[in-house]
Amino acid sequence: MLSIVTGLLETPAAVAARERAYEMAERTSGIVHLVGFLPAEVTDQSHGAEFQKGRAELQKRLDAACASARRDHAIGCEAHLVVGASRPSQAILDIAAEVDADLIVIGIRRRSRVGKLVLGSNAQDILMGANTGVLSVKADED
Repeated sequence: MLSIVTGLLETPAAVAARERAYEMAERTSGIVHLVGFLPAEVTDQSHGAEFQKGRAELQKRLDAACASARRDHAIGCEAHLVVGASRPSQAILDIAAEVDADLIVIGIRRRSRVGKLVLGSNAQDILMGANTGVLSVKADED
């Protein structure tokens, strides 16, 4: 059984990565660990009503995405809400280590020449920091 970690974002690349993770889990009777992220700066503003509302909304999106994956793809899916990590990449790496993942699936997009020089992208952080295999998926150009 393959244990796969991917993130919950709505960019075309992230959606393509999530769909690939679901397909791979279907073929291997695997489980997808879906990661949502609330940044450290949000938690630093206190745990007031606004924070609690945002946290509840994200948890609801994670739970709905997992329910949909279970129903539409007949796979195992676990939702993980990470609060306070410095970057989305760190949240994904933390969950991958916690669940002893076999694979991390990430979405990538075409970048300009200047964009390629900018360090610190989430994809690059995951590629360099992962202790497991990483599959990068590009969204359709359409």
